Amino acid sequence: MSDEKTSSRPSKASRASLLASDKTLVIDYKNPQLLRAFLTDRGKIVPARSPA
Repeated sequence: MSDEKTSSRPSKASRASLLASDKTLVIDYKNPQLLRAFLTDRGKIVPARSPA
């Protein structure tokens, strides 16, 4: 029997943060295009860790 562990779940790819990738980006609450990536269609803030 082998000591290798096999997983039925595929590994998650590392995802770079939208804000961390661009060091010159100025975060402003008046910029709706930038903030849309972090809001739901109802205007709620998307959690950093989602269950799915």
